[in-house]
Amino acid sequence: MLDQLSPLTQRVITALVLAPLAIACVLWLPSPGFAVVLGLIFCYGLWEWSRLIGLQRRRVRSTLVLLNAVAMATLWWLFRTQPHALLPLVY
Repeated sequence: MLDQLSPLTQRVITALVLAPLAIACVLWLPSPGFAVVLGLIFCYGLWEWSRLIGLQRRRVRSTLVLLNAVAMATLWWLFRTQPHALLPLVY
């Protein structure tokens, strides 16, 4: 069904579905849950971006996404346990 709709109509439908979900996440999820949702969205975006830049092999793309997820989890853990350790990243 969606393949019969114009690209603009598909984008509008997607926005109408995702906007309430995004607002609900911002308003009702606690910080760790919101961080997980954002992390999943970023990982999916990285997966799509890796295809756009020409990475064709699934193993390479999976490794890239996995390393990014580990980096995000490490930064979250550092922020929660030792926020002063992140100061060199800011200054």
